[in-house]
Amino acid sequence: MVYKSVPRFLVAAINDVYPCQIIKSIAKTDMGFHGVSYWRRAHQLPGVDHCTKHTVSLIETGRFSMHQGQPLSALAARPAIAEQNVHAYFESAFIQRFAILSDAALQASIPFRPEVVTRALCRRVRAVIGEHRVSLSQLARQYFPDFWIRKNFPAMFGKRPDDGITAVDDVLRSSRSAYTTKSYLLALSILWDDPDEAMRACLQEAALSTSGFNEKGGRKVLRDVLGGRSITQSCRRHDVNLRDFEYAFQEFLKEIRPVVSVYAAKL
Repeated sequence: MVYKSVPRFLVAAINDVYPCQIIKSIAKTDMGFHGVSYWRRAHQLPGVDHCTKHTVSLIETGRFSMHQGQPLSALAARPAIAEQNVHAYFESAFIQRFAILSDAALQASIPFRPEVVTRALCRRVRAVIGEHRVSLSQLARQYFPDFWIRKNFPAMFGKRPDDGITAVDDVLRSSRSAYTTKSYLLALSILWDDPDEAMRACLQEAALSTSGFNEKGGRKVLRDVLGGRSITQSCRRHDVNLRDFEYAFQEFLKEIRPVVSVYAAKL
């Protein structure tokens, strides 16, 4: 029952990679106040090895401790942050930004669709990186401490530094595939200095349409294309992705299909 209360993306992370994490003192307080200790979702967030409320390192327990009972019954293994890395961990503005974004994503009442976050990221990349040939994975290795990257994104070290073929880079390439939440959060923490601005950018993209597409921009491109412009030129002109035009075109066909059918019947 406690296990099922954890979001699916966290369950996958816990089972496959991450140990369960607790703070013994908080678990004891819960026991004294509620008569039971419980697993806190905020303590299981991938890449967040400290309690954001108390600003202390978490303690790792066995990977399947959550299946076996309350936090107080779990055997503590080791601190989630090695002693030699504690200072660098808490002094890293990028790790702290990642933690804030993780907590904001956890508290969100409505999850963002992958295509919404991808659009927000692509817009920001053009504004921040521009024409520079640098990947998000390269920036991540530049900005985040090495020990943190190796623990949470080990795939970045499986290839040459200039390869940049990881899920972190893929979040900019495909809006149809859903990648791990931590990959989107890493990208957001790299591209925005202010976590609130990053979340607002995603909210603004989500507000453009309930379908998950930029409907208004897609219609502008469709109007240009019907007027004789090329699709590529029109998309660039209105800063719209091709998938938004495709959606607008499909909706346009739905609108005219009844009219075409009536006209064909008269013939």
